[in-house]
Amino acid sequence: MNTIINKWKSRAFTLLASATILVSCNKDLPVAVPIVTAPPTGSSIMTLLDGPTFTFLKAAVTRAGLNTALDNVNNKYTVFAPNDAAFMASGIPSIAVINSLPVATLTAILNYHIIGGLVLNSPQISEKYPNMYLQSSLLIAPPSAALPSGYRMPIGVSRKGANLWANNIPVTAANMGASNGVVHTVARIIAPPDSTLGAIIARDPSYSYLAAALARADAGPPPGAPLLTPLLNNALANFTVFAPTNAAFIAVYTALGLGAAGPITEASVNLLPSATVWGLLGYHVQGVRAFAINFPSGDNTINSLLGGPPAAPPQIFRVALPSVQVRGPGNVVPTPGGPVSYYANVIVADKHTINGVIHRIDAVLLPR
Repeated sequence: MNTIINKWKSRAFTLLASATILVSCNKDLPVAVPIVTAPPTGSSIMTLLDGPTFTFLKAAVTRAGLNTALDNVNNKYTVFAPNDAAFMASGIPSIAVINSLPVATLTAILNYHIIGGLVLNSPQISEKYPNMYLQSSLLIAPPSAALPSGYRMPIGVSRKGANLWANNIPVTAANMGASNGVVHTVARIIAPPDSTLGAIIARDPSYSYLAAALARADAGPPPGAPLLTPLLNNALANFTVFAPTNAAFIAVYTALGLGAAGPITEASVNLLPSATVWGLLGYHVQGVRAFAINFPSGDNTINSLLGGPPAAPPQIFRVALPSVQVRGPGNVVPTPGGPVSYYANVIVADKHTINGVIHRIDAVLLPR
């Protein structure tokens, strides 16, 4: 895994929806541990950062010029604070490296850890699916006629029992009260993403069959249905995409007999009606942003972009973290005793994007 510093060091930051922001690298995160609750104090958030475990963050906040705001008792903030160990685990080994980062880049990173105008303690965080999505202080779309206050990069906050997460980063200590807000310590830096769902699918060769299917679906969607590619490139949206691998598409095209006229390729999807392909792909999308940790444990059903019963069957989940499996009613295999339902496995979870999350799966979900 490339270190975060290598991704950040050479990049200038433009806070627009179409701009490159940052690549999130959230693999191999530590398991969340029971939350340690500290009693509230009368100190400001900036004063809390005077502690010996936040020397990196204090240096970063000071360099970015956010120290005055975090010290102002008239402001209210919820801050997800990486401690020194979290900086080092994210590839930033020293304060000297922090001081080498462009101020604009550093400011953007820090703003993604801050929710302005809200004091969010753990009891206020819902355990229900989907998890809470709140706008951080990182502006990605400037104020306009459509967005008078602008649009800020959303950050997902979730809770299961005593454990909290910001996106899919565990909170290791929560509810450190301050006169102007609350601080939750996180296990790693919460890096803002740099691409939309559509852009990642388009440029990743392991999704070439999925990209071809998107083009086929958009060639003739059902009446009244939106085009999927612009939808997945909408920076202001929130989606979860279960993205089948190329091998998964080859397997289902083979089962459908699309290889009878020749070898199966990405173009084989053009043998299917566009509206059919649209419905197939729409079944792989949820209208919320969900990391693996956000899915409820056990067996559950969740509606796709197609809606829910009676219009469309829900996706069916089997979750026993770290394992996440999902299937549709059409995912069956013949056996001597009758059809047996099979699940697609999430083989790579939590690829974070500007407008959602991608989970790579090893089978195509079949709604019928």
